[in-house]
Amino acid sequence: MRDRTIYISEYQARKRHYELQEGEAIQLTVDWSAVSDAAGADVESVAWSNERSVVSVSGESLSDNKASALISANTCGSVVLVNTATLADGQVRKARIEIIVSRTGVNR
Repeated sequence: MRDRTIYISEYQARKRHYELQEGEAIQLTVDWSAVSDAAGADVESVAWSNERSVVSVSGESLSDNKASALISANTCGSVVLVNTATLADGQVRKARIEIIVSRTGVNR
């Protein structure tokens, strides 16, 4: 399993993407510290949304303005995960992460 951290700044809105192979898993962390610092408010809650069964999301946690989850690749395809952070002052921010899953043993 690999660890990946995405650092989010106040004005980043672009989608990030990662490539995995079927059966592979990564610990994905979205670091909302820059957004929290700029807003002067801590991240109060986070939610992960995943509209397709290409990957599964489990073990979600929030600590020190960092949202983490285990992302497991189930089958070939692509999906956009959305990590939604709600700050203590009510502001909502979203990070979009595209996951592209290829067959095991196929060159990427």
